[in-house]
Amino acid sequence: MKRRKFVREAAIGSLAVTGLTGTIIQASSCARKTETASPAGEFKSLSGFIPLNLEETGSEIRITGTTFSYTVCKITGLIISASVLGDEWLSGPLPDLWASPANDPRGEQYYARYSPDTRVRVTESLPYKITVVSQGLFSRINKTTIPLTYNLLYTFETDGTVRVDLKVTADQDIVIRWLTLAEAGISAACRFAAHEHDQGEGPSTCRPVNYDVIAEREINAEGKFIPWFHFGNDRGGLELVFPYSGRRHGGYTDTSPFPTGDPLGRPWEMFILKKTGSALQCTVYGIRNCREVIGPGYSYEDTFFISALPGRTMRADANSVQVQWIGPHQYRSNWRHPGEEDIRKWAAGGVNTIVGGANWFSGDYGNCSMPEETRQFLEICHRYGLRVIPYVTFTDQEYQTPGFNETGPEWRIEPVTEFNYRSQLMCYGAEGWQEHWRREVSRIFDQFPFDGLYIDFWAGKISCLNARHGCTGPYGRFTIEGLRRMARIAREMVDTKTRNGFILSNTNILPLAMINNWMDARLYGEWHNLEDTDPLALRIYYNSHRYGTGNVLLVSNVPKITGRTLALSGLFQGNPVLNHARTPGERMILESNALLLNAFGANKSAALNKFETDEITGSYKETGLAGVSLFHNRENGDLLICLSSFSKTGTRVKLRPLLESIIAGIPGFQEPVDATSTQMPYYLFVFEDRNLIGGRPLLLADMGAFTLDLPADDYRNLWVRPATGARRILYSLNNAEPPDEDYRPDDASMTVSIPSLARLSAETAFLGSSPESVGSPEGPVRFIPHNGWWEAELPCNTDITVKY
Repeated sequence: MKRRKFVREAAIGSLAVTGLTGTIIQASSCARKTETASPAGEFKSLSGFIPLNLEETGSEIRITGTTFSYTVCKITGLIISASVLGDEWLSGPLPDLWASPANDPRGEQYYARYSPDTRVRVTESLPYKITVVSQGLFSRINKTTIPLTYNLLYTFETDGTVRVDLKVTADQDIVIRWLTLAEAGISAACRFAAHEHDQGEGPSTCRPVNYDVIAEREINAEGKFIPWFHFGNDRGGLELVFPYSGRRHGGYTDTSPFPTGDPLGRPWEMFILKKTGSALQCTVYGIRNCREVIGPGYSYEDTFFISALPGRTMRADANSVQVQWIGPHQYRSNWRHPGEEDIRKWAAGGVNTIVGGANWFSGDYGNCSMPEETRQFLEICHRYGLRVIPYVTFTDQEYQTPGFNETGPEWRIEPVTEFNYRSQLMCYGAEGWQEHWRREVSRIFDQFPFDGLYIDFWAGKISCLNARHGCTGPYGRFTIEGLRRMARIAREMVDTKTRNGFILSNTNILPLAMINNWMDARLYGEWHNLEDTDPLALRIYYNSHRYGTGNVLLVSNVPKITGRTLALSGLFQGNPVLNHARTPGERMILESNALLLNAFGANKSAALNKFETDEITGSYKETGLAGVSLFHNRENGDLLICLSSFSKTGTRVKLRPLLESIIAGIPGFQEPVDATSTQMPYYLFVFEDRNLIGGRPLLLADMGAFTLDLPADDYRNLWVRPATGARRILYSLNNAEPPDEDYRPDDASMTVSIPSLARLSAETAFLGSSPESVGSPEGPVRFIPHNGWWEAELPCNTDITVKY
């Protein structure tokens, strides 16, 4: 639906008079003022974000960021468009405010969208923040008004989150019984939805209820305090977040003509998500069936948030985050840093990130035990090419932390949650805790050259009732605003105090963009066995690309790591933590996959997971094939395609239709050659089987005779290389940059060098006929010929001569 349809017809014409002295909106004017938000104030150039852009015409204000755009209508003062990655998420204005003084509002509703007198202006324009204010009257479509004024302050931020402050006022006392804080029609872009469970039934959070919007014939969810709603598809989404439980008023009327004591249904249900037919609508009441007076001494005020998902682009180097987890979490008196030989082995096995490496009391990060040993540990890790991110939490504070006895009771979450008899959880909404946390994290980087942060926190504890720091209301406060502030502090700290710093956070299945927009990778799997996850939950929460992040998986709850584990994680390009392997065989499975991704260059490639390739493969539906994900290395044109099957009898994949759909569906693949050209030959190499299909490059027209067999409950990686140029090496399994190769056709020889920071030798595969000899400075190197390719375990960091 075009956003123009949201603007009432009476406002569209050659002239629209707003009622403001000296203000005339030329609705037909095409004049547009465009500016990048002004440089007043320092813009912190945070990774993945671009400065906000402001466009203003006579009838609209448009704010555009990295992945999103919002449009405010200057005739109504309401947001009429929220677009993320090209998808429009609104089917009507937001917030679609209405008020009513009637017992039964269905016959007497006054809307903000019909305001005959609206003032809208930009009050601040910065690269990272733009504020817009609007003021108008509540009116019916026939221009009948009530003496009630809405005042909206929109604060647009660089990550696509919008803070909306509403204040409803009146110059004289007026009795109203109904007022919406937010009402929004959600567009057909929405494929699934989720919301937090009703806090009226208990204070724990991150217990979402999920809906398949297309499959559900109707949705009718209600609650007294539902802090967030998530609307999404496989590309992104839009979220509405409501932090305050004490700013809305609901009532029940005894001795009334309505059986439930409420003309619209069950009393006190302030949050409603409803699907009727194909229409999806979210309604949040500020006042429901409750007599309230608004006048010179009484106003209604509340705040909520709108968030674009994702709010930034995903970092390519988050595609393959291969973790060795060493901790510790909380201080351990007997903890010691790993030795150099262990570090070297981890790097040689494909690890590129270590979580931990600092021993401190939670909340006292400026006082690291063994500081010199910590610096030595970091120097060794960096020598082997490893990124090290220390373990901190957003909320955990140990009793030994200086000053805990004085500040802990004021800052902590109520009801109190204690961890391991050693710490309590501090509230994200406590400003004193936020500032303490900022100082402590800053001290980390002032003392040690860490490469970012691993941030743990309790997603189940974002609700608090501790009035000592402002968490009030019948169901407490949903403290997402403070948590967001801390996440932003972490992003700014890492971006300004490290080089290419990285943040991994245990957001688990908490979907909120207000937090995830500041993270580089999300950690999943702490609460359950990944392999038992509901398919809809996988689609909503585990598709990390729709959050603009990478994906790290805790697989300690998986009973046994097998090919099925990687078949499932491969669908959404998740990276299992390597040291969750319990046996050498399980470790070998994970290390082999990690080394393959490094050899391919996954962290320099474009990535498409199963949910994204479904749009490309479209008509190609192979029986038993659960899905396809892929990496596209734009530097050399290679594809790495992961095929997953959960069939109990195995799956035979026909290669030609699959590759035709993929090659034709990837923009820019092998330019400038026509992507569907039958004249382009390709090498097709099945990594796990060490098999070059056909033993030679194949034209698409010749692939009809070839298939790929997937075992039951397993996966296969198919490396596709356009047969162009003189590159002979397909891969080398090391932990460094790709090999150097120099082929000399005059004497049919080539020189090869395999760089590595941790390995003495590396399995290396060459395409084409086998050589006559392979030699190194130490002597001849044994090689193994295959059909159309050959392999050798080549020494690293030295010149290798290959003679054909």
